Amino acid sequence: MLSWLTFFLGLGLGHWLALGRDKRKEFNDKAIELHSKLYDYIKHENNSFLPSNKELDLFASYVPLYKRYRYKYHVKLFDNSVKSDSSSFSYDPRTGVTTIKSGYESQTKKLANKLLKYVERS
Repeated sequence: MLSWLTFFLGLGLGHWLALGRDKRKEFNDKAIELHSKLYDYIKHENNSFLPSNKELDLFASYVPLYKRYRYKYHVKLFDNSVKSDSSSFSYDPRTGVTTIKSGYESQTKKLANKLLKYVERS
């Protein structure tokens, strides 16, 4: 009787640990691409490196439940910051001069650093 109990306990524990390993592997596979894009943006401050909002939203399912709400909140702030960055520039076609609204300070880099914490490999 004891051998059957330990057999099923070992079976259940092994299955639970295998599921954890598979979830961690999926997370790490998806996180590599996002981490690379966010890191390149922070390093070079070039918007062409930014991940799309869709990529960030799809990654939310891989973030642990206890972190997911804050992750989605930061994604929303990040998206709003990118949009406000693009609307803060004005281009004069006559002179060819691009100007930034006075007093405007972009929050995108700071928010990219916060998102980078969520895509760290585990």
